Amino acid sequence: MEPEIRPLESHDELSQAEALERVVWGGPPIVPAATMRAVLEVGGCVMGAWLDGELVGFCFGFPGWRRRQPVPPGLDEPAPDPPLGPAPPVPTPPGPGEGTPARPASADPAKGEEREPVFHSDLLAVRPDLRDRGIGRRLKLAQRQWALAQGIHLITWTYDPLQARNGYLNLTRLGGVVRRYVREFYGTLDDELNRGLPADRAVVEWYLRSPRVSRRAAAAGVVEAGRRGVEPAPRGAGGAGERGRGGEAAPDQGARPAAEARPGADAEVPVLNRLRDADGIPEPVGWRPPQGEPAVGVRIPAQFAAWRQGRPHWGLAWRYHLREVLEACLAAGYLMDRCIPPTGLGGGSAGPTALYVLTRRASP
Repeated sequence: MEPEIRPLESHDELSQAEALERVVWGGPPIVPAATMRAVLEVGGCVMGAWLDGELVGFCFGFPGWRRRQPVPPGLDEPAPDPPLGPAPPVPTPPGPGEGTPARPASADPAKGEEREPVFHSDLLAVRPDLRDRGIGRRLKLAQRQWALAQGIHLITWTYDPLQARNGYLNLTRLGGVVRRYVREFYGTLDDELNRGLPADRAVVEWYLRSPRVSRRAAAAGVVEAGRRGVEPAPRGAGGAGERGRGGEAAPDQGARPAAEARPGADAEVPVLNRLRDADGIPEPVGWRPPQGEPAVGVRIPAQFAAWRQGRPHWGLAWRYHLREVLEACLAAGYLMDRCIPPTGLGGGSAGPTALYVLTRRASP
């Protein structure tokens, strides 16, 4: 059965989202229902997934501003407008600003710098027993639909780059890119997924109208209509238990669009970090900085969350290792373009490592 995807609006619905947070992260709610309701009043969005009348997933975010940044190379050309035609109805939450056009760039007089509007996706959660059912990816694509209807063309969120499945969803499946790595973005977190590690995060930029993202939306069954980029609910998308505030947790896989498959090219990418086999689990031993190659690779554990249980020093070693490698690459002008899972990732027979491919220009 396909889940129904629609915005959450009532206090009862938002309370169900708060309860789901407790299930997914094993602690007190990250964003209480009352806070979600207040955010809705100023242009936020809480998109929910329903099965048999029960909330099984949701994503939550809010609008804001950031210092204007150049669009990453390869994403600077928007997808062409589709033919004119009636746009399907798009659900929007209550509150002022409903259906308003994109806000223009604004100069911050205090800092003397130009700013641009952005929508930040803070939470994505799917009930654990329903992961690998396509729910998380459906929620993200519905969030894209909603944002485009508001005239918003950029969504950001954060995730833990040590979570290979999340990297695969965010970069390879959805078409986001990463240009920033932030040490201890949330300081330290005490939930079951993050306890004991510095909460370093990669910041995903999702350029909603770029050909790269539009192709992936089309591969998921999204049919765009109208010049404002409005689309009906996607079919067959992938699901998750993302925590923007703590990284996404276990998005699902599903069939890969043909545009994502580049096995020959990725096999030739030089890998920067060196690992050793520690009883079947990869352990970092060193790395070299990039030397101007058009693309480089960085390997990470395929099942970091599972393997670090009972291995606190191993988890910390990987955190500090990946921090150094990614910071060096991003400072050298690379961006995180895609994450290639090992054979069987998400299917119970995962190999030891996944591969990040970093490039100087975003791939199609």
